[in-house]
Amino acid sequence: MTHGEVLRAHGDAGVVFEGHRGRRIAGTVVDSLGAGLPNARVYVRGSGTETETDAEGRFELDRLGVGTYAVHFTHPYLEQLWYESEPVEVEVGPDVDSRVEVRFEAPPLSDVLSAVCGREGPPGVPMVSGAGTAVWQTGILTGSVTDTDGNPIEDATLHLLTRAYDPRHFARVRDPRTINFEEQRSRWTEKSSSTGFYRVCWLPSGVPIELVVLGQDEDVDRDALDASLSLADLFPGRVTTLTIDPASPQRALNLRLEAGGHEDPY
Repeated sequence: MTHGEVLRAHGDAGVVFEGHRGRRIAGTVVDSLGAGLPNARVYVRGSGTETETDAEGRFELDRLGVGTYAVHFTHPYLEQLWYESEPVEVEVGPDVDSRVEVRFEAPPLSDVLSAVCGREGPPGVPMVSGAGTAVWQTGILTGSVTDTDGNPIEDATLHLLTRAYDPRHFARVRDPRTINFEEQRSRWTEKSSSTGFYRVCWLPSGVPIELVVLGQDEDVDRDALDASLSLADLFPGRVTTLTIDPASPQRALNLRLEAGGHEDPY
């Protein structure tokens, strides 16, 4: 090598030489109470420049060129909900020793849920399960749909079904004995985005939910699908059954859709 700069050299004792760190963007990521947030990822999208915060929430991006950087941060609890905060524009000047300080504040979970699922929040009336118990719609399911090579699948349709119902649908029924509550089901449908991402908000927690993913080119009997009491009866071997924990209602589930329509959670 005839040109270049030695940034770091290692020996038996570890790092024995470290070059000039140059222009830097440094700062802190704090939680909603102002405490340092460890394990947050701070990055400049598309540049390969990123780092993680330490135990005190501190970070530093070094050896930067002159320019304006859009600096992002995220954290596992935000990534699970596919929430993205607004970046901060930071200008780095020509001084090779310049150091710009930035402070990020992670939003409280309630604000994140409002942003991704709407400010109305979950329904204020519980559903009634097939066993006759009250179940609250606090669950949020997120994930991605990919093919067997890991490529995102756009416009895949997720169908979800559970043995529970909203009692408000029967508020005007004069004689409840005319309703077969054993056969009442609730259904949700969502599509994956161009990046394969999906999000389903306010699912019931604590009851089994059936889920099946259908490719956009699959022929489906809509009448049979809408009338079915179980997705497993219509799509044997393809249905994933999950139960969202009421104590931890944010659930991530990635799905792989194989050729011919079979999918596997992973």
